[in-house]
Amino acid sequence: IETYKVKGIRLVPTYHQFDWSGKQVQAVFDVAEKKQIPLFITARMEDHRLDYLLIQQPSPTTALSGALYDLPDVPVILTNISAGELGNLSDPILRRNDTFAEISFFTNPATAFENAVKLIGSERLMFGSAFNRLALGTAVANMKYINLTEEQKEDIWYNNAARIFDLI
Repeated sequence: IETYKVKGIRLVPTYHQFDWSGKQVQAVFDVAEKKQIPLFITARMEDHRLDYLLIQQPSPTTALSGALYDLPDVPVILTNISAGELGNLSDPILRRNDTFAEISFFTNPATAFENAVKLIGSERLMFGSAFNRLALGTAVANMKYINLTEEQKEDIWYNNAARIFDLI
C-alpha cells in the first residue's frame, strides 16, 4: 500500500464470486480499516459490446445491502450501479458515513441523476464514466446538462472525491 501509493481496494463480487462473510474478504476489510483506505465495490463488470458471448449478472442488491451494514468504518464507493439499484440500497447508504454511489451506469440521465439526488443527496454521488466501456464524452455531457444546481454538480464532479482522498 505504501510502496505503490494504493488509494483504495476494489471488490468485484460478480467476477470474483466471493462470500461477503468469508475470512479472506474479512481480511481485506481489516486492511481497509487499519489503513483507512476506501473500498470500491463494483456492482457489475458487464460490457454490452460482448453480450453475445456472455451476459454477466449484476451483484444482487440484497447481498450488497447486507454487506454495507457490516463493512468497517471506511469510505465505500459503489461503482457501476444502476439508478434502480440505488433505490434498493438507499437505506444502508444513508446509515453509513462516507458511502457514495458512482453514476456511470445510470441510464436516462435526465431523470436518474435528479432522482438520485432526491434519494441520497448530491453529497453521496460521484462522477464516473466507465470509460473505456462507455463513452467518456457522453458521461461529461450528461453531467453538464442535467437539471441540478451548480453546487450539486460540484459535489458530484469533485467535492465528494476530494473529501475521500484528502485533496481539500
